Amino acid sequence: MGGGAVLNLLEKISRYIQSGNLLNKGDSVLIAVSGGRDSCTLLHSMHMLREEFHLQIAVAHFNHGFRGEESDGDEEFVRRLCDQLGVPCHSQKCNLPERMRLTHLSAQEASRIERYEYLSHTARTIGASKILLGHTLDDQTETILLNIIRGTGVDGLKGILPFKNDLVRPLLCLTREETGKYCEDAGIAYRTDRSNESVKYLRNRIRLELLPLLRKEYNPSIDRSLRRLGDIAYEESNYMDDHVSELASRILHSVSDGVVFRAEDLLSQPLALRRRLIRHAIEMIQGSEENITYDQVQSFLNAITISRTGVTWEETLQGERVRLRLSKGKGSILHLSPQVSVLPFEYPLNIPGITPIPAVNAEVECRYSNQFEMIRFANPYMAWMDVDKLSFPLILRNRRSGDRFKPLGMQEPVKLKDYLIGKKVPKGQKDLITIISDANAIVWVAGYTIDDRVKITDTTRTCMLCEMRFLVKSM
Repeated sequence: MGGGAVLNLLEKISRYIQSGNLLNKGDSVLIAVSGGRDSCTLLHSMHMLREEFHLQIAVAHFNHGFRGEESDGDEEFVRRLCDQLGVPCHSQKCNLPERMRLTHLSAQEASRIERYEYLSHTARTIGASKILLGHTLDDQTETILLNIIRGTGVDGLKGILPFKNDLVRPLLCLTREETGKYCEDAGIAYRTDRSNESVKYLRNRIRLELLPLLRKEYNPSIDRSLRRLGDIAYEESNYMDDHVSELASRILHSVSDGVVFRAEDLLSQPLALRRRLIRHAIEMIQGSEENITYDQVQSFLNAITISRTGVTWEETLQGERVRLRLSKGKGSILHLSPQVSVLPFEYPLNIPGITPIPAVNAEVECRYSNQFEMIRFANPYMAWMDVDKLSFPLILRNRRSGDRFKPLGMQEPVKLKDYLIGKKVPKGQKDLITIISDANAIVWVAGYTIDDRVKITDTTRTCMLCEMRFLVKSM
């Protein structure tokens, strides 16, 4: 590619953004930048397109700490690149090996969860409406193939979506080869993560071993074929989702402790719709469609089909027990509900010191801090407050009926219930959320945000840091 490569690719990215309505004029965006080729292309291209879309740009870098000095070098590289472009840069270093030890998650899963939590928290903190990620068409191909290998339904064939909630992927129109040429033509340096060459990770084996074999021995156009499959699945699944949503609005009914509908209404539908309706009902309970498996849906469906009255069936969804009850009587009522019982809890907050929270197997440590530390060590389970704006004493508790607060950056108070619904917190998890309140009202919803009333400002004299830690349950 010659000197016009960057301009050609910028035009391609711009068309993709406009055709998919991925960004709105005047959006404030947070760009996730690892320092690799794709994320550097994303940062540079958004910087070049910022005037066209009237964007306010900031960068977030998550240092997972797996590669020691190399990881620190990535962070420093991203900071220098942001300085060159005049873009604000936020970063956080996390001890993922320690988090893996505590949670028993794999390296990739722990990294993914921590990274997205950090990006979400940073976006809320700076007021960014969208988080931009640097996934490419090659990532799309690998994801679809990965989902097929794991055993997916139609939704998994869609692969990576151009946008979902506040996540946007403007580079899904480019291949990895094109991002490489973009960096070369624009004179952009980037970092190489050696872990991407390790075949101990399934995704890497797909990229390094399986796809080359498929291209050589089976179908030279396998990448195009898989992307076409993804496009078809995306359109057909969206059509089905619209149909199911309309159907669900007529036969599914939310109640205080779950979702109710008549077994006959469900069983009168074709099997494909029955499965989707069950998924929809579970999603209504837990707030998202993530981690709902075929076997879980099928076990509920089997229970309904085999015995239409008097049956109880349970499954674990996202760590919660969810019960299916079919009651005898008119219409054979089906009732899906989360089986979580959390009694109200309340503990006086030790300042400074550690306050155990036995109800949720966690603890909160409070100490006086400074703003420099706030910039360096932010995460969703750390909160900084202006001591002079607090009305002592402070207490730790879970939610209460009628709770209201003003989330950071908002102008008016909102009901805590509405705030948690907006964050798609599963119904059975809302009572597990830890809250700190002072003599006036809520000051922190742990894992989410502080009240705007107690935020740190230029006039703050003394800060208080509160950190919540989840403990390992003894076996």
